[in-house]
Amino acid sequence: MKVIKTVVVGGIPRSVIKVISFAAAGTFTAITKAEAWCDSHDYSRGSMQRDAPIAIAKGKHLISKWRNLGVDVEGIDGWIIPEPDFREGGCRIEIFK
Repeated sequence: MKVIKTVVVGGIPRSVIKVISFAAAGTFTAITKAEAWCDSHDYSRGSMQRDAPIAIAKGKHLISKWRNLGVDVEGIDGWIIPEPDFREGGCRIEIFK
């Protein structure tokens, strides 16, 4: 399992092992594709909060918006990052080790 990069999530370094990018192609199209990818790969996801990351976790979980995660951020398995925004931009999923 190759580490692509290290990111800091909630003050804790996390190793990114997989990145999936979704290009902008119209209003909310990239995030819609990212959500479909999560659904088809058994990842639960939190709610969108403007341009903040969306937490994802493997399996069936209830995940809050980014601002409400608190210490639960330590248990996430990845996130969806806007590039530069979810409305008209692209996005990428980063899966943590």
